Amino acid sequence: VHAFAFLEKPVTKNNVERQLQEIIQYIQEESGKLEIVNFEILEVTEAGELESRIKSFEVKDIFYFEYINRKIKIKLENEEYFFIDKMKNLTERMQKYNFEACHQSILVNLRHIKNIKGYEVLLNNNDKLPVSQKKSADFRKKLNNFIQSNV
Repeated sequence: VHAFAFLEKPVTKNNVERQLQEIIQYIQEESGKLEIVNFEILEVTEAGELESRIKSFEVKDIFYFEYINRKIKIKLENEEYFFIDKMKNLTERMQKYNFEACHQSILVNLRHIKNIKGYEVLLNNNDKLPVSQKKSADFRKKLNNFIQSNV
């Protein structure tokens, strides 16, 4: 048995989540390759109430973030989650993971860009994102640098 930790009864949701976070952090440190980020996401319960909880995401699984109605959407291949933050804070936090703003309200993972044509970015999952005229030149330059450093 390779026990990681023990939970004392009565088991609470917070204790389980804390232990799971510690396990993820341990795995991340051991492998040295996983890039994990945590967000306090918002979910609607079965009772129709808004509940927040901390959820971990592998950076490589995140396609983009989009600011909508004072919330930020995390877009994965087949899922999406919402949390509350400012795009400026998120941009600073995610820049080290090769996320760049292609638009005032969109932060895209450069790893998932398939093509850029005109003022539109096509992602590996076939989502199309707008590129603002104002950010276009700088965004293309950062994308080219990313491609050159990863080829």
